[in-house]
Amino acid sequence: MEKQEVYHNSDTIDLVQLVKVLLKRKWLIVLGTLAFTLAALLITLVLPKAYQSEAFIRLSSGMDIDLEEIREIQKKIRDDLQNDMLDNNTLQKNLLLNEALQESSLMMKTVSIPDYKKYESQITNPYKFLRFIEIMRKAEGKNEYAKYLGELTLNIRTSEDIAQWLEPVYAYSKKDMSDLGQISKDVKNFVVGAKVQAEQRSPQTARAFVWAMGNFIKDSILYGKLNDYINAQLNKSHSDAKTYENYVIQDEFKLKQLTRKLNHIQDVLKKYPQSRQMVNRELFSEQYSGYRYLSPVAQIVGIESHIADIEENLAQNRRNQEIEELRAEFFSRVKEILESKTFGVPLLHQCMKLKDSFFARKNQPGKINDDVARQLANELVKDFDNFRNLNEEMQFLSGPSLPKKPIKPRKILITVISFILGFFIFVFLAFFVEWWENNKNKM
Repeated sequence: MEKQEVYHNSDTIDLVQLVKVLLKRKWLIVLGTLAFTLAALLITLVLPKAYQSEAFIRLSSGMDIDLEEIREIQKKIRDDLQNDMLDNNTLQKNLLLNEALQESSLMMKTVSIPDYKKYESQITNPYKFLRFIEIMRKAEGKNEYAKYLGELTLNIRTSEDIAQWLEPVYAYSKKDMSDLGQISKDVKNFVVGAKVQAEQRSPQTARAFVWAMGNFIKDSILYGKLNDYINAQLNKSHSDAKTYENYVIQDEFKLKQLTRKLNHIQDVLKKYPQSRQMVNRELFSEQYSGYRYLSPVAQIVGIESHIADIEENLAQNRRNQEIEELRAEFFSRVKEILESKTFGVPLLHQCMKLKDSFFARKNQPGKINDDVARQLANELVKDFDNFRNLNEEMQFLSGPSLPKKPIKPRKILITVISFILGFFIFVFLAFFVEWWENNKNKM
């Protein structure tokens, strides 16, 4: 048999030849790589630098308030009042508790997660933020940061452009919640504060930008809480005014009934004067129906006592109705201010000015009960003081920092990348030059 020769086609790389080419063109590779790296470093010197400033702003400083629980207590008090289930002592205790809960809720020491989500639309509003920057820029002589706001480089078009600088910090992280799995359900998570960081072309502008952003967050939350408060008070005052008006109508009807009954019993007493001689607790039995009655004198005493209680409640309900009607009138005016203002601090100042002028007119003789006006004015003073305290408590706990070194461009990273990239470029160029010369000689 004849032997068959089998040939295998294979591509082989002559490593020795490659090394010879690299050694032959070594100065091209070395000098080219160094030149490429040096050129990249020189370019970094003319590229705009970026400095990053950061800060942490506190947004909450107390225990959370369960507003739903407050509303349930308020509803129960109203229902008990409606059904005459409260005696005077219990009524006063419950009303005091209700007022205390309302006062605590107005302190607003925390920013709940749902509230933060609601206010986030204000915080990340690009047009509102740019307007806020413009307002703060006009306060150049009042703050060391404001004078740099005119040098800011801003590229803000969407809410995402603002959201990227913010990171809310929660009282309990996911890890905390898993570690505290057995924690009471009454302990609720809330937003403690927010981390703010931003980049600008100089250390001063970076710090000024973070300062402005932190103050914008404070103002947006203050505006959101004032907005909630004004709308809630306006709706509540209208509702409560109608509620107390109904109580007044009910008390007046009961008073008429009792007065009519008192007149009838007095007529009976005149008709049967001998009934005056009955012992107070002695019962009178009717012959045919079997009904038994107290003596007319005892009934008169009971009715007059009941009338005195109703007259006292009637006076209180009329006063409460007057307060709520006055409150509704005030917050209707405040609502007009709310619709014309877009920032929290100016809105709070205008509300306080309106309070002073509003009650100055109401305290004039013949306008309204002076005690009622003073009582409502004092309540509003406490409420607005709580808002002012809230604005003061929301403050920077750290920062805004003044960066010392730029974070961009990163020279070390650029040097390494440029060196590696330049090396491969000039190795390829070395082989290309060798190939070109070989083919040129053959031609």
